[in-house]
Amino acid sequence: MSIIFPTANGFYGLGKEGIISLLEKMGTHGVQIRILTPMDNKITKVALYINKKYNQIEIKPITNQQTISSIIITSDGKFSLVIELKDEEIPSFIDSIRLAVYSNITSNVWTYTTLFENLWVQSDITV
Repeated sequence: MSIIFPTANGFYGLGKEGIISLLEKMGTHGVQIRILTPMDNKITKVALYINKKYNQIEIKPITNQQTISSIIITSDGKFSLVIELKDEEIPSFIDSIRLAVYSNITSNVWTYTTLFENLWVQSDITV
């Protein structure tokens, strides 16, 4: 599973909804999870803790993605979920969603998988 958070607020929004805890549980069951997110001090601490505690979960930094305003999730090249955010400043993550699109169409899934893989490699180069 791969996840891109375009901003730190996107990471916090899903964290408030319990998604980070769910990902930790998935990691203990052998699910490989890779996360790209902009880092601030709080997220850096969370990332260090998770990267150390869970071998199956890896969190890497990316710069704020002004061109990406969506949280992108892909899984095993089989599906993608793109959550477009209208305003990250809205306290409720659910209320901040403009549109969410699920796809299991191979060409759509591979577009987002390729985007993730390119950003993942780029994060290795810039770190």
